[in-house]
Amino acid sequence: ALAQGRKVGMILNRQDPIRIEPDNSERQWFRIAETLAVVTSKGSRSIAEAIAADNRRFSRTSALVVITADPRANWVATGAALVERLVPVTAVVVDAGGEGQDDIEPLLRRLASARIHLHRYATHLAPLNTRSGVN
Repeated sequence: ALAQGRKVGMILNRQDPIRIEPDNSERQWFRIAETLAVVTSKGSRSIAEAIAADNRRFSRTSALVVITADPRANWVATGAALVERLVPVTAVVVDAGGEGQDDIEPLLRRLASARIHLHRYATHLAPLNTRSGVN
């Protein structure tokens, strides 16, 4: 987006959120990278609360990208409300291959039904098929 001259900002979901206001300067890449390099998680504010707190910042000319490894889908309704307002919403889901309560399949189904774009990033490898040598 920055390469296209669009403004890019960032909100990090923490107890005390970190905000980098939208900017389209070349320096913005460095602001974002420097912040991501040193930030630590702190607090227990949910993704739904974070989106709701900044709901007014999003319009048809902006977009929301949620990056999460949390398999809970409690934020999807809040994201779906933005989609209804024609705000593009994308979820980047980090899939660690969990089972039971860590299974992300229910989240993926909720995202699809809410018309939220999905990028799934798997951090685990499928087991090798020892007979064919294919994984």
